[in-house]
This record gives sequence, C-alpha cells and structure tokens, in this order.
Amino acid sequence: MQRCRHSQPTPNRKGIPVPITDREIRQVVIIGAGPAGSIAAALLKRQGHDVLIIERQLFPRFSIGESLLCHCLDFVEEAGMLDAVQAAGFQLKNGAAFAR
Repeated sequence: MQRCRHSQPTPNRKGIPVPITDREIRQVVIIGAGPAGSIAAALLKRQGHDVLIIERQLFPRFSIGESLLCHCLDFVEEAGMLDAVQAAGFQLKNGAAFAR
C-alpha cells in the first residue's frame, strides 16, 4: 500500500510502550468497531488496559468510509494492523493531495 510522502510519525506518536502498574489499568468500553474504534482498542490493549468494543452492526457491513486518508495509515501501523489492511486488498485511492 502506498504511503503519503509527507506522512511521518510525530514524536508524540512513537508508540513507545510504558510499563504500567495494576493500579493504572483501566476498564475501557469503546462504542463502534470501525477504524477509529478498532485502532483505539488495539493501542489501549497494548498498554495493558481491559478493553471491550461494542458494535451494533454485523461485519462485513456496508459503509461509505471504505477509504482512509494517507496519514491514517500511521495509526494503523502503530496499532499493528497494517499487514492485515494490506492483505485485505482495499483499493488505494490517491486522487487527492494534502498540504499544510
């Protein structure tokens, strides 16, 4: 999958795991198993939190949001999901340009 040229991780998204104590572990409920909910759950689980995702729809589901902005792939990769997303063969949509 092609990445944006200017899609570089920022220092606050390095994903460096920090050990947590039992007192810091939280129970988290995430509503929605779309891209944002799934990535949030994966990142929280990696930090040792107890995560539950609640989704109303059955998968696969019809959704207009079948594409991601190129910088979103950084979050997908950080959550450890990039290989699965690439293997799924989603259509690459590169007809837009983003600049600051």
